[in-house]
Amino acid sequence: MALAFALGGCKDDEVWVDPQLEVSEKVLTFDDVKTQTLAIKANGHWTAEAIKDSTEFIVSPSEGFGDGEVAITLSRTKAEAINGYLKITYTDGTDEGLEVAEGIKLKVSKMDMDVTPRSAMYSVSLNCTQQKFRVHAAGKWTATLSGDTTWCQLDRSEGTNEGYVTVSLKVGKKPTNKKTELIITPEFYQISNDQTLEVTIYDSQKKVAQVTSKCANGSNLILPIKNIKLWKNIIQICYFLKFKSL
Repeated sequence: MALAFALGGCKDDEVWVDPQLEVSEKVLTFDDVKTQTLAIKANGHWTAEAIKDSTEFIVSPSEGFGDGEVAITLSRTKAEAINGYLKITYTDGTDEGLEVAEGIKLKVSKMDMDVTPRSAMYSVSLNCTQQKFRVHAAGKWTATLSGDTTWCQLDRSEGTNEGYVTVSLKVGKKPTNKKTELIITPEFYQISNDQTLEVTIYDSQKKVAQVTSKCANGSNLILPIKNIKLWKNIIQICYFLKFKSL
């Protein structure tokens, strides 16, 4: 009687490598910087991928071999706090069902910004020829005027953190009844075209108009208001806008 045995083993050209993967940080924050660098120590191939809030970060390179570095750049599209997650995966040996990975938290605080006062009145006869606006923001910001700017001017176009912007009458000019807006924009603010934006107008606590639309840079949103109120006696009526990303 003959017995046959099947013996398994490694080929002569196969070498088993014990996977080694280490990262320099477990948490990266982007409150003071826009780009962070992560050091990687490995003895094989690896990939780098943002798997949570992935649209908020640019990861480069996305793969490598051995020791290397990965740059993670914030590409912010929302004002809310961001809690991202970066996964570094050791890819050698995955065909055999082996996976070694490291996770890194990517944290960005809520974008804090406020501008006061929310409106201003100008009058040459009353000597109201300028208004100082207080800007409270986390990081850099820019200031621009929109609408009818023939009669007014800014004393500055940018700032960092807390500061002031003064809007004053131009020499020899009088304020007009046309709409003029002061726009303060944080450095990292972008609008993502695949998001939905909800805009609501309030008169005190009463909602008077609302529109929902897909975001598109440079587009206009029209919110019709019935019986619009601008002045009551000599008091200017202020409407409040609320923006919400859906």
